[in-house]
Amino acid sequence: MAEVVLDHVCKKYGNFVAVDDFNLAIPDGEFCVLVGPSGCGKTTVLRMIAGLEDVTGGKIYLGGKVINDLPPKDRDIAMVFQSYALYPHLNVYDNIAFPLKIRKLPKREIEERVLRAAKILGITEQLEKKPAELSGGQRQRVAMGRAIVREPKVFLFDEPLSNLDAKMRVQMRVELAKLHKMLGTTMIYVTHDQTEAMTLGEKVVVMNKGRIMQFGKPDKLYDKPMNLFTAGFIGSPPMNFLTCRLVQKTDGVYLERENFSLRLPDGAEKVIGNFAGVDVVMGIRAEDIYDKLFAVGATPSNTFRVKVDVRETIGSDVFIYFTIAGTNFVARVMPKSKAESGQEIEVVFDTQKLHIFDKRTGERLW
Repeated sequence: MAEVVLDHVCKKYGNFVAVDDFNLAIPDGEFCVLVGPSGCGKTTVLRMIAGLEDVTGGKIYLGGKVINDLPPKDRDIAMVFQSYALYPHLNVYDNIAFPLKIRKLPKREIEERVLRAAKILGITEQLEKKPAELSGGQRQRVAMGRAIVREPKVFLFDEPLSNLDAKMRVQMRVELAKLHKMLGTTMIYVTHDQTEAMTLGEKVVVMNKGRIMQFGKPDKLYDKPMNLFTAGFIGSPPMNFLTCRLVQKTDGVYLERENFSLRLPDGAEKVIGNFAGVDVVMGIRAEDIYDKLFAVGATPSNTFRVKVDVRETIGSDVFIYFTIAGTNFVARVMPKSKAESGQEIEVVFDTQKLHIFDKRTGERLW
């Protein structure tokens, strides 16, 4: 078993808390992604699991055993770094074989493992080349091959695709997903790119300032973010936000601000409870705002006339940018929409897809 458990783990550098009370269980064979902005502590967590950083407090378990004091070489963990860390004077074969030679495995076994890893990664034809003769994607495969041949209990990836161009990153994401399915080994992957996190992770852990903001399946994080940070970090384009006041009226609960008034669906008052009269933050994703010409369920209470500031066409996606109550919004509309820059149109908010957060704490209310 290669379950990884972090139990109240923290890491301090003097008075600076890099990781604070971190609790996470990663089941055997799961692909878990740690995602967050630069400086949030995700790489520090990875390095503590690998044994490259000491743990200030808490315990790290691998397969049920505490590994806090085990040196990196005894943890049966392989790590792939952002920089690839290949030996320039060695060819691909020797780079991949290096950790096995250090362990003094039989020459035949080394050859079998190297050739098997090269076949899995599609670099059999590159074994005689030096790193300088390879593309970025090929170098990354070599780095992964060097990890694969060790047959570890856990793979750790520290932003391994960040040095690649956009097209190669997409290709390597697919390759990594295939690799995980083929090997079935526990993988922990660190990235600041939420697209990578959402496409690769079976479980995604959103971090900020050394703490876990939310974790779970990617679709759960997207559809029901539990706080403002997760809501704003997950999704492209980011969720639209508008600070409003919850107002209880005879016909229901409204979100109101300046020239903006939006009635919430029936039953919202049961969830909102005692927050009537309180300032909150409304969130709505771009795809949940429609051009009225293509909307179903438009009513006077969820329809707004706006002026299109910019129309942006990106392949099959069409985005329109506009302002409501002094706040910028973006909507992903149907490609058939005729909305053009400078034109006034009516947009419809899908009130079933609204997100409402406590302005003071940032926690989800509805």
